[in-house]
Amino acid sequence: MRAALAGAQSPYARVRDELDWLRSYCALMCERQPGRLQVTIAADDTAEVARMPRLLLQPLVENAFRHGLADGRGTLSVTLNSVAGDLHCTVSDNGSGYLAGREGVGLTNVRERLRLLYGARATLNIAARPEGGTQVSVWLPLEPADA
Repeated sequence: MRAALAGAQSPYARVRDELDWLRSYCALMCERQPGRLQVTIAADDTAEVARMPRLLLQPLVENAFRHGLADGRGTLSVTLNSVAGDLHCTVSDNGSGYLAGREGVGLTNVRERLRLLYGARATLNIAARPEGGTQVSVWLPLEPADA
């Protein structure tokens, strides 16, 4: 947590740094259920050097572990890609699925942070995946980390 908050005077962090912290968080969560969870975290080269709101993805990943993968088994995927001037972040799992209309404090806070930082230029969508599980997509303006 200390590493995630280093430089916290800015609401932004480099994507690469956020993903490093997220990998550590996921490794700890996987230790609770050894061999039963698979986690993939990836970003394209352009996305890795962009900036994003600090700890934006953590509540989304926490929700996947807590709700979607509550039985301690399954897969979680986090991907970040640059698409036509935007940063597209996806968190998906193959767990129990999303129940529409049930958003807790974590999702509410993420939505509010996006609204305050980007206004209508950012979106967050949550959907049940047809093959099972949940997918959360976040679209942000693609901005260099030194902006």
